[in-house]
Formats: sequence, structure tokens, C-alpha cells
Amino acid sequence: MEEIEAALAAWCIEKNVPFSSLVFTVETRLAQFPHTPLPPTSVLGDFEDQLIDELFTQPEVQDRREQDRTLLRSLYARYRAVPHSLTDDQLALIYAALCIARFNQIRNSMPDGSHIIAEGVPREDVTYYKMAYSALASWQKPSLTALWAYFYLTPYTIGNGGPGETRDLLTQMAWQIRQLGINRQQTANLYTEQDQVGALFSAFFYTEMFRASLTDMSLVMPLSEIDVDPTPPPLMFSPCLARGSYFTAKLMADYNDPSVDTTSLQYITATEAQWMPYLRDIRHNNPESSKAKSGWAQFRYNWLRVLLYIPHIGHAQYSTQAFGAIVRAVTQIMYTYNDLIAAKQLNTSWPQVKRLVACGHLLILSYEAGEIHRREAQSLFQMLVDLLDKHKETWPVCADLIAGFVHAASCFDIEVGPEFAFPPPMPFFGDHLSNGSEENNIHIQQNGQPPLQALLPFDLSFAFDYPTFPMG
Repeated sequence: MEEIEAALAAWCIEKNVPFSSLVFTVETRLAQFPHTPLPPTSVLGDFEDQLIDELFTQPEVQDRREQDRTLLRSLYARYRAVPHSLTDDQLALIYAALCIARFNQIRNSMPDGSHIIAEGVPREDVTYYKMAYSALASWQKPSLTALWAYFYLTPYTIGNGGPGETRDLLTQMAWQIRQLGINRQQTANLYTEQDQVGALFSAFFYTEMFRASLTDMSLVMPLSEIDVDPTPPPLMFSPCLARGSYFTAKLMADYNDPSVDTTSLQYITATEAQWMPYLRDIRHNNPESSKAKSGWAQFRYNWLRVLLYIPHIGHAQYSTQAFGAIVRAVTQIMYTYNDLIAAKQLNTSWPQVKRLVACGHLLILSYEAGEIHRREAQSLFQMLVDLLDKHKETWPVCADLIAGFVHAASCFDIEVGPEFAFPPPMPFFGDHLSNGSEENNIHIQQNGQPPLQALLPFDLSFAFDYPTFPMG
């Protein structure tokens, strides 16, 4: 990502455009939420009982093995009967679960397709998040229970917080994992199957890969510290997202390995050849029900292409090929956002804004390089403005970003802005046939395509795009 920012900074100086007007620098969001008091003590018990009951009826929770829930059930019973018997790490897990449950409740009450929580809706989820965070800060000791609390809280920050808050929790999670020895095979084997350390580690591993690939490409736990298999429980997550996660992890591993030259054309073409069949299958067959999952998976692959070619944008010989591939990937990312909007599945989380802003940077550099036709540039810059506008209510800074990109486009004599917005994207004919069920998950193995575990050294089936959270 440094190559993009360096090239953009040089362009901004030449065109007299403030660099700060084109970058997303917001690191926190949850910290700015006003305090929402919990219900009075007389009704708090019933309120929390309802939240926990609803949490355990969520499909993504029911699909997990029973031991995933046993600890939480036991602790919650004690929390209601003898609350002073719980330690801080145990309280953190209870608060984290209540945070997730309340957020689920709020989302389920929103109108179909809405991605904005109405003003005035009590945000007890944020209150529980802060209570959990405070309890973990008081605990500060190695604990599997604390790790389970992070398991719930980290994706919550991706959906509702900022990149700094996500990195903060992943850093704390990495400390817990080191202290517990879960990152090393010799010590990880000392835990029982009921401890679920494999699921906990893979949740950390792939979420961290996702975060790093969208931000600074640096990991809070160096790969040299890891020698365990990050395979989660089978069938726990969607295969189409798992494959994208695997290839992202592989690129990040190679990027951080000094013995691998990820900038060589041989590496780039070999890497693309590995994952292209899966991207093609997602587009042509879409065997796995959810339009949102299909879109998230396409984000993965197109972003991988961007990461592969970014090192070449300043190369005297390879830059033309690099910009051609990057423009193609950026265009597909833009259209995928419109697919999600048409399917009423747009979620305005920080990864979405980060990715959009980076795409805007690449549009500027690609047009400057002469890679984009003027009419195409007009459409793409307008799509960028429209998509940032969709995120404005959640992220007010998007208003400033829109102004920045409108100014940047004007440097090319291209006129865009909110007043020129395209009509809302419509679903393609046949999209309504997708019923949102998971019945098609097995289809991929019944129609000639090999299962994931036949292609990888182990089954990397963890996908962190929980249906509950807008991660994308």
C-alpha cells in the first residue's frame, strides 16, 4: 500500500490537491458513541435473558458444535444466580455475548435492505462492548475464556468500529495466544478437543490476514511465530469465502517471506492461475446461495489482483500491464458493490470504506497513466462518489472524501458529484431465484469441482464474514 500512497502524494503535489482530502484516516468509531444506559435493575434480568435466548437461536450459532456454547451457557447461569462468583475474563465473555445479541436484535428490527441504524435506537450493544473491553483490561492474564470474549468482540469492531479498534483487539488476542501457546504445535496439542483452540486460533489468523491486507500489510503476530495448522472445525464456514481467505493468507505469508519474490511475473501469473477457476465458478454457477457471500468472495479475489500488481505501478517496463490489471480489478470491485446494493446487502463497515478509498487512489493513478478511457473514467469516478455517499451516514468523513475525489476528477476535466448520481442499481433477471438457503453448499462437490481439502495442505474453511456482521 505504500507504493499507492507515495505515487498519489506525488500526483497531489503536482496537481495542487491536498493529499489529506483523499485519505481515510479515521481509526476509531465505537469510542465516539454516546453512552446508552442499560435498562433499570428491575427489568435488566429479563432483558438479558431475552438477548441470550435470541443469541442461541441464531443459525450461525446453532451450526456450531455444542461445546462452543457450553461454556457460555454455564457462565450465564452463574451470572444470573451468583454474579460475584465470576472473574473478569468470565464477565468479559458474558458482556461480549450480550453485545453481539443486542446488535443482532437491532439489525433484525431494521427495514429490509437498510444498512443504517436509525437515530435514537438505544445502543446497549456498544455499552456491553465497552463493559467487555473494560473487564478484559482489568483481567490481563492468559485465559481461554478471555480468548472467547475476543472471538466475539473482534468481528463486532469490524462491523461497527474502526480499523484501529480492530487492530487493538487483534493485538490483545495475539498476546493471549502467545501466552497460552496456541500458536505452537507442541503446546497447542496439550489442550483437549473441547477447548476448541483450533477454532480460536483460526478466527484470529484469518481475521488478522484480512485486516492487514486492507491496511498496512503488517501482522500483529509474525508468521515465524506460528507453526500450527489453522484449520477450524469442518463445515463451520462458507467454502466460497474460505477459498478467498486461503489465497489471501497465502499471499500474505509469501509477502512476509524474504525468500519469496512476490513481485516476479512468474509468481503473479502462477498465483492468478491458482484462484481464477474459483472466481469463474462463483460468477458462472454461484452455487452457494447468498449474493452477499458471492460479492464478498469476489472482493477477495479482485483485491488480491490489486495487491499482486501494485509493486509494478512504478516499473518502467511492467507498469502498463500492472495498471491494466488493476483497472480491471477496480472496475469489478465497483460493480460488486452495486450488486450488494441491488441485493440489499451493502454494509457500511470500515473495510468497505478503506477498499473504496484505495480504489479511488488507483483510479486517479490509472487515468494519469493513460490506462482509462475518458468516458470510462467519468463512470468510474461517479460510481466512486455514489458509493462513498452510501457510507456517509455511518462515516461522516465520507462527505470530505467525496469533495476530495470530485476535486481530483476535476483535474482531468471530469465532472462528477452527488448531483450526477446514477439511478439505484437493479438486480439482474434471475437474482430473485437465490433463496438465501445453505442447501447449495454441497453442490460444489457434486458438479465436478474438487473439494477444498483436495487442493490445500489443510482445510482452510474459516471465513470471517459472519452473516451477523458487515465485514465484506
